[in-house]
Order: sequence, then C-alpha cells, then structure tokens
Amino acid sequence: MKKTTFIFLLICCTLAWGQTAKTPDLSSPEGSWNALISALQTGETEAVKGVCTPQGFQSLIEIISPFNEEEPFAPTFRNWGQRWAEMQIEVTLVWNANANLIAVGDETRLSFVFFETEYGWKLNQWVREE
Repeated sequence: MKKTTFIFLLICCTLAWGQTAKTPDLSSPEGSWNALISALQTGETEAVKGVCTPQGFQSLIEIISPFNEEEPFAPTFRNWGQRWAEMQIEVTLVWNANANLIAVGDETRLSFVFFETEYGWKLNQWVREE
C-alpha cells in the first residue's frame, strides 16, 4: 500500500511540474515589455490581463473591438505578439511610477506606458503614433 501511494504521489508531482506556468518578470519596464510579448504570443486573454492594468487591457481591446468585448482576441493578440517581438525599444522614459517605452518597427511607432503597481510594472496604455 505504501509503495502504491508513493508512486501515485510521484506521478502527480511529475505532472504538476510540467504544468507549472512561468511567472512573468514584472520587476522592470523592460521585463514587463518582454512579459507582454510572451503573453500576447500565447493568445490567452488571462495571460495578457496578468501583465496589464485594467486600463491597459482596455486600451488593447478597444483597438480590436471598440463595441464588442465578446470578440475573440486570441488571433489579434498572437499577431501583435509576433510583430511587436521584432520591434526595437527606442526610448525609455521613467518618471514617478510610470515608464514610457517607444517600440519602433519598419513603418510603425508604438508608445507603451507601464505603471508600477504593487505586483510590478504593468501595461497601463498603448498608443499607435502616426
């Protein structure tokens, strides 16, 4: 009986180990940028919410669906994650508990404002610059 219990616990621990999610690094604006890219690439709404303030998440979904919050966000999130991962961070301005990162692509400039929360730096707003 003891051997069976031990084997069962060993199997459970092994399975749990493989399913452990990586905790995003929100310790700096740059770490949060990387966490945002990773979350977007998963396409999972909850992962994206985890690296955003409520206002930051709202600023993302308003672009996708200004009138319908029920639209599936995953395809757009994954697309952004792929495209934004290729962009270079041009400027980081940090003031008080805010940081502004400018991401530059071929013909695109995006401004990301991260806010330092009790849980680390989170996306608070993004704006496409023209």
